[in-house]
Amino acid sequence: MPILLLLVVLAASPILPLVAIFYFWYARRRAAQVANGANLTGKEVAERILAAHDLTTVPVNTAKDAVGDHYDPKSREIALTSDVR
Repeated sequence: MPILLLLVVLAASPILPLVAIFYFWYARRRAAQVANGANLTGKEVAERILAAHDLTTVPVNTAKDAVGDHYDPKSREIALTSDVR
């Protein structure tokens, strides 16, 4: 029985990353359709958070869509994709 379970797990293991990727893109698309209550853009929210913590020197720029939203520690900037900005 343990060998059968091991075989099932090994057979399913190549599929699990695909399921995770699909779920990530599905959740991202679903979240993008929800409007925020304050009617603010992602850039405005990021700037408000930065200002609240006295980090006004950190710029908020546009990122490549393939990279996604992120903070770049080398250039000390926040990059948001076009759908968030």
